[in-house]
Amino acid sequence: MTTQTTASTRPDLATTPPGPAAPPDPGTCPDRGPARGAARTLLARLPRELRFRPRDCVLAVALRGPDRTPGLIARIALPDLLCPSGPELLGRLAGHLVADGASEVVVVVCCDGPDPRRPDEGLRADPGATASRAAAAACAALEDVGPLAVWLVTGDRYLGLGCRDARCCPPAGRPLADLGDPDPWGTAPPEVLRSRDDVGVVPRATAGRRRSAAAARSRWADARRRAVGSADVLAWRQRSLQTWRTALAAALEAGPDEPADLGPAQVGRIEAALDDTALRDAVVLTLVAPDEELADALVRHAPLGPSGPWDEEGLDDEDEPGDPDDPDDPEEVVPRATVPAWPPVGGRRVPDGRGAPDPVDGAPDGGRHRGAWRREAGAVSAGVRRALDTLVEPRRAREPDEALVDAACQVLEAVAAHGRAGRQAPALTVLALLAWWCGDGVRARVLVEQALAHDPGHRLAELLDRALALGLPPGWLRRGC
Repeated sequence: MTTQTTASTRPDLATTPPGPAAPPDPGTCPDRGPARGAARTLLARLPRELRFRPRDCVLAVALRGPDRTPGLIARIALPDLLCPSGPELLGRLAGHLVADGASEVVVVVCCDGPDPRRPDEGLRADPGATASRAAAAACAALEDVGPLAVWLVTGDRYLGLGCRDARCCPPAGRPLADLGDPDPWGTAPPEVLRSRDDVGVVPRATAGRRRSAAAARSRWADARRRAVGSADVLAWRQRSLQTWRTALAAALEAGPDEPADLGPAQVGRIEAALDDTALRDAVVLTLVAPDEELADALVRHAPLGPSGPWDEEGLDDEDEPGDPDDPDDPEEVVPRATVPAWPPVGGRRVPDGRGAPDPVDGAPDGGRHRGAWRREAGAVSAGVRRALDTLVEPRRAREPDEALVDAACQVLEAVAAHGRAGRQAPALTVLALLAWWCGDGVRARVLVEQALAHDPGHRLAELLDRALALGLPPGWLRRGC
């Protein structure tokens, strides 16, 4: 399986769900026929593919071609599927499965509770049971995609929901532990998390390291506030981008199996930098177009603007600046008045930015070459569009560099771990973007939900949220469909 996504949305759950519907055709079992055993193998692999144990949801897995190669995995929460907007959601899911090349579909209903099949009625499923209703809705929407097989996972057991053979799927089903050793649906495999929400958990750093990072963030955010002219803003952004690149290089050198040596001051400065939209976009470009100088060009031509919604607020109680006498705090707090002045930009210094032209109105050289500067700015804008096209356009799509993305995630997770609680929308959103680009829609969805909880108006998080709601995969995956 190469693709993971989520088709989950947040429809209105207050209205009455649809009534009972017919369950899947009786007398069928996913484990029957010429592919006997393959269905159980697929079922055993799902938790590892998703990286968490799915609960209270329906999974749909595309099987491609005559060799039944697993493809797209989609997840829909049961409340979303059974609400009035469920059919529309399932219709979009069917389209994604077709686009992925599905010739068959395996549906897995994850719903705790008793076996809905009635032993006194020949193991005929109760059509009013939640699992039966969910399976019926999914089958009705997906039947035109190709042949369907329906599993039910309930508690620590599994069964073919349409199977009425007690020797094949006995009442209450078979133990999930029979699927493998260790139990692939249990808690034994370390790579399988307990729940979907755990996919986006970033453990908090120690209090001492958080205080040190908070002090660095506060100093760097204050420096951004005092950079009122284009030359000073440019220098701040260039130094911020260099800090990011230094941290990224350290994470790359450490590799995915070892934590990078990232100091609290380093991640605190990056946290403040990500509040600047232009700098955040430049960070994304270092990952999308790492072999080009596009990130530097964007920083040179980005307009002045607010550096973030929280810069004017104080620190949280838990994030007061570090104490030099604290043995857990290696960073000495530097008074704001001692923040060093900017180095010369382009061979000259503009004290405090006074008299420096705004890049929106003209070139940083005082406007002597305004036309040339604007032409270059136009070229940069076009280059940024082309770079971002590599994320979504199949014909121009670029696959993510796994090592580079892993390193970036390590740095961004360090920022979130050391940063202000409840104020990590910028870092979480970039993490979500990287997860989506890698095809991990589940992690992307969880991280976007967290980002929007921190900042409901975060523009990039809103855009990514809409893309995930539509089930839009990255371009390189669509290219292979």
